Amino acid sequence: TRRGAGTGGDAAALYERIDNDPLPQRDRLAALANGYTSGVAEAEVAGISLRHIPFAQVSAIRKPGDDPDEGSTGLQLEFAVGVGSGDEVTTESVVADNVIANVGYRPNAELYQELQVHQCYASEGPMKLAAALMASSGAGSADCLAQVAPGKENMLNPEPTFT
Repeated sequence: TRRGAGTGGDAAALYERIDNDPLPQRDRLAALANGYTSGVAEAEVAGISLRHIPFAQVSAIRKPGDDPDEGSTGLQLEFAVGVGSGDEVTTESVVADNVIANVGYRPNAELYQELQVHQCYASEGPMKLAAALMASSGAGSADCLAQVAPGKENMLNPEPTFT
């Protein structure tokens, strides 16, 4: 997806960068994402190299030493590319130092599902805490470090001994 494509102007930034950001990695990630929206793809942006392989499923992950012919120091990933796209499925190999798996993790709430716990529908955190964080952020502060820490009373639930 590209923002501003076909408008004849510069692409709009996906993320607003914070001047003198106290979190340098956040600034690097914002620069990387903004680089992708401006048409810079599969290239190094702000010192981070990231590659998107659409319609890919990981079919194998090998560490160095699994294949004596490789001699690689990173992780060898093998992808089945084209799965679900209607195209022919091909195989692609990539060497990576790090693997990020954004798999939609959610906490397991079975332990307390029968207790009276008032949870925020959006974050699944305690409702009082979610409300306090929303109130302190005003119109939605972009800087998590600017948040005011709410008190411990915001962690309480209707269940008397569940803390």
